[in-house]
Amino acid sequence: MESEVTQVWGPSVIGRLLCFSPTWEINTQEKACQLSVNGRRQRMALSQFEDAKFTPGLFWTQIEIANSDGESFTLDGIPNLRANKLKIALGKSVAAIQHAAKIKWLIENFEEQIEPIKTWVIALRSAISDQLKRHGWLTTEFAKANEALKPDTLGNLLDAPEIKDYLNAHPEITRTHGLDTWGKPVSQVVAESNDAHLSNQLEAFKDFFDGVEKAPLTQEQRQAVICFDNRVLLVACAGSGKTSTMVAKVGYALLNRYLSPDRILLLAFNADAAAELRDRLDRRLSPFAVDVEGVKARTFHSFGLEVIGQATGKKPRLAPWLESARSDLEKLMSIVDTLKDQDQVFRTQWDMFRIVLAQDMPAFGKDEEVAESWDHVNGRPSFWTKNNEQVKSYGELLIADWLFYNGVKYQYEAPYEHDVADAHHGQYRPDFYFPDIDAYLEHWGVDQDGNPPESFKGYKESMEWKRRTHKEHETVLLETTTAGIADGQIFTYLTSELTRLGIHLDPNPDRPVKGRKPIENARLARTIRSFITHAKSNRLNVLGIRQRLDNEHGQFKFRHRLFLNLIDEIWKAWETELRSYQSIDFEDMLNKATDLIESGKWKSPYGLVMVDEFQDASHARAKLLAGLVKEPGKHLFAVGDDWQSINRFAGADISVMTNFQDGFGEHVTLKLEKTFRCVRSICDVSSAFVMKNPKQLRKLVTSIQDSPDASRREANEAMDNLFSVVSSSSEGIDHLQQKLAAATDSSDSAIRIICADKEDQIRDVVAIQLKRIADEYRAERTRPSVYVLGRYQKDRQFVPLDHFGLDVEFVTVHSAKGLEADHVFIPKMTSDILGFPSRVADDPVLRLAMPGGDDYPFAEERRLFYVALTRARKTVTLVTVSGKESLFITEMMKEYKVPLLKREGQVPNASEICPKCKIGLLSKLNGKYGPFIGCTRFPRCDFRRSYSEKRPAL
Repeated sequence: MESEVTQVWGPSVIGRLLCFSPTWEINTQEKACQLSVNGRRQRMALSQFEDAKFTPGLFWTQIEIANSDGESFTLDGIPNLRANKLKIALGKSVAAIQHAAKIKWLIENFEEQIEPIKTWVIALRSAISDQLKRHGWLTTEFAKANEALKPDTLGNLLDAPEIKDYLNAHPEITRTHGLDTWGKPVSQVVAESNDAHLSNQLEAFKDFFDGVEKAPLTQEQRQAVICFDNRVLLVACAGSGKTSTMVAKVGYALLNRYLSPDRILLLAFNADAAAELRDRLDRRLSPFAVDVEGVKARTFHSFGLEVIGQATGKKPRLAPWLESARSDLEKLMSIVDTLKDQDQVFRTQWDMFRIVLAQDMPAFGKDEEVAESWDHVNGRPSFWTKNNEQVKSYGELLIADWLFYNGVKYQYEAPYEHDVADAHHGQYRPDFYFPDIDAYLEHWGVDQDGNPPESFKGYKESMEWKRRTHKEHETVLLETTTAGIADGQIFTYLTSELTRLGIHLDPNPDRPVKGRKPIENARLARTIRSFITHAKSNRLNVLGIRQRLDNEHGQFKFRHRLFLNLIDEIWKAWETELRSYQSIDFEDMLNKATDLIESGKWKSPYGLVMVDEFQDASHARAKLLAGLVKEPGKHLFAVGDDWQSINRFAGADISVMTNFQDGFGEHVTLKLEKTFRCVRSICDVSSAFVMKNPKQLRKLVTSIQDSPDASRREANEAMDNLFSVVSSSSEGIDHLQQKLAAATDSSDSAIRIICADKEDQIRDVVAIQLKRIADEYRAERTRPSVYVLGRYQKDRQFVPLDHFGLDVEFVTVHSAKGLEADHVFIPKMTSDILGFPSRVADDPVLRLAMPGGDDYPFAEERRLFYVALTRARKTVTLVTVSGKESLFITEMMKEYKVPLLKREGQVPNASEICPKCKIGLLSKLNGKYGPFIGCTRFPRCDFRRSYSEKRPAL
């Protein structure tokens, strides 16, 4: 039996006998294979073995082969497995001999065969020199084009040991024919050339980079200016000088004569931003005698109108109500009012959505995540109804508000009419009692299978006891479930049963509200306007969106379908209004301009297109940009910060930036990660906070004030690891959050949380802290700037009348983008519907119009909070209300150890996040055996420890 390495092959004894085969042997050890049949030996050419036919049978394989004289041989009896090995061995022998022949031939004709390589290398080197001289960078486009031209006739032969020995003996061939260049991927050659060019340009333009702005450009900024690849995405952190980089890039391109001024286009999102770019170009580049007269600085809207006018000969007219956000909203409200007057169904659905369904449904068993406040006494979430009751669940809130809207009298948790208290049960208090019909309603927190959340211990037994109680006392019990909310069956059931029992439903949106106010008509209109903007930008229609909703699971589909009903009618009326005015809206204009560019009916003259605030781009704007630079030799330089994408209400879609590759193809990503604004602790906490969303692009933000000490390196390492975990979910994130907190000295934190007992004390809290700041600066005789940043305009009420000599200004967070102050206050960091995060602005229903959108909880609000934090140069003060701490407040305490203080600055009773549930606060509680430290979520969370134990330092 042959071994794995044997080169002698033949039949097995049994195989030869049973197959009546002659005695035969094939020897592949020699340079030329040898065949022996019945003792007759003959040498055979490799080509003859190459043509041998192998026919496997049940156990043995038959081999048919012919010699050079045409004599045929049939060899049988070799086991199938060994026959297959023989076939492979013959193939290897043939390949080895053929390779040796090729190598011998190549060495004999070497210089002649590598002449195409020499020619290509000379052409590549010339192209590199010319490209760098005329365009300043070896682009991705350049690399691909030259890779396609690279000769590959020799395959991998140059890697053969014999060829390497030959070239080592003749080094002049490698040198004169450029074999070292040919042996590298073109992308590597391009990268090496670009690195050398970068070093050269950094030195050659040092004076320009030092003087083009008030402060010398950072190394990151200089590299971004010099890099002229076809597609460059510059991800710039807050306060990193992105506008300075854009201005310097224009100057650099013109000084090098890469482009004429009229071939450069700068696009901004509003007229003020475009005007600022224009002004900065004139002021900062004129000292260097740069002619920027022909450089275009446009808004997307003015540019789109220009494209349509030039391509069609007829410039379209924008609808007159689009001149301002206010008139735009007023137009939409007039459409809504008209529809409400004309269509009773529309009116009812509008009022139902606004008054009852304004807040989306939480995940099953997660009511506490959307609760407006936390009842620390009873350890449970609480929701305030329109009737001013405090109910315990989202489902009860929905029912109470529906009953209020329909004018149904009810009592919440009134004592049951019969005394049923016993040793195991207190006096029964049904969820709702209807005195007009003497009936009760219980809302069960169960899913479609009738099961409660796992944390609801003894819930099913309680349900059965309540049902038995009603049956025994023959009282009327209506029952609804959490499962019935999602599909709207709860409302159908209540309408049917209450009507059957004699209640007349009287829907009235104008009924005086004693408790939580309904969402204003204008606020709902803004959400609808934003939805239509995104749908048109993504070229969607209501039918397609409905189909998408039908195919998705786990949403409050009844709510979303009702919303789409409103959208359908409003959108139709919107388009009717546009036609009646013979005008278009912004989305129509962008889409039409894009179609003209993509179809070739308008040719772009621009070689360099630069975009500011790219994180605010919509898909319509992205498609327009892609069309502008689709031809070879075009350059796109997009500058933005996805962490500051906060204009979804105006059509911005963060996926345009985070999925840049999808819209613009292969590109280079550069980053500006050094901020001139914030101190280190604000950088660390704000960065970690926003990067909790795994869809955000990674940045490691450092402050210009940083020192390269060990703690800084530890914080950087923690941030780096944190992002890796967020992206891959391969480790526990809590451990790395703790590491980051440890690396950031909380005792020296520039961020603090102040807790007011009630909302009407927020202004007093701000006043106390303003006085503290004023006292600190009094000796310095300076007047620091202070921003009070409101989530909404109405938060202006929290600004004290006395500014204590400080430069205090109120600004909404949206309006504060691009601004900065020494100190920042963010009032009303509460869990209210219009708190921070807002539960209206980040409405999940918008995702239906944004197929590639961000579904991370409160994603936009998280970025908005990041913007608020990074307006501060020195300190940030967050103000919350006891029992109504927002999710962001608890996260700041839990994961970044931001200290919580009372209004006067002392540590409150409940100031530490529970280590078990990580939601509640630890507080001093009184028990049967004296005081102890327990979780405010008791009994849902049973964490406790001795009151004498020392609490961890804040």
